[in-house]
Amino acid sequence: MNPQRPGDTPRRPRDPAPAPGLARGGSGAAERALQEKSAWLDAIVEASRDGIVVEESERIVFVNRAYTRLYGYDRADELVGQHVSIVQDPADNERMLDFGRRRLAGEAVPELYYFTGRRRDGSTIDLEASVAMATIDERNVIVTIVRDVSERRRAETERARRLVEQAQRIEAQDAR
Repeated sequence: MNPQRPGDTPRRPRDPAPAPGLARGGSGAAERALQEKSAWLDAIVEASRDGIVVEESERIVFVNRAYTRLYGYDRADELVGQHVSIVQDPADNERMLDFGRRRLAGEAVPELYYFTGRRRDGSTIDLEASVAMATIDERNVIVTIVRDVSERRRAETERARRLVEQAQRIEAQDAR
């Protein structure tokens, strides 16, 4: 794995293996093409407003800046290497771990779901997760894109409250 040092820009867990011939000092054009591809991927991942996390064996191996900020951390290295439960609300922890274990075992589990995350300061956050498996260097990892849906959930709750109040007013008027 590419270890991340304090202050480093987060990187993918591993850069792709060099194309045949590069390890022996192959063509400069092929090496530049790989570097360009890596730069494009880094730019795309870091430009995302959604958090991106890669986990292996229930440990965080990669996060982008958006993920770090979402959970109230300053640097990726504060999360990399930690057990995934560090960012999960205890009430959701077992469900989330079960999803991951079953996913790795090849069982059918949801690819899109909601859960409650836990920020560094202990506060909670409503999140939507889009999850997929990936194989990197013959290792199975879980890649998750997380989006803060706290405001959306609050708006849905408020809309439901207003509908209940409106229905109660109509019932009260009809009862007269």
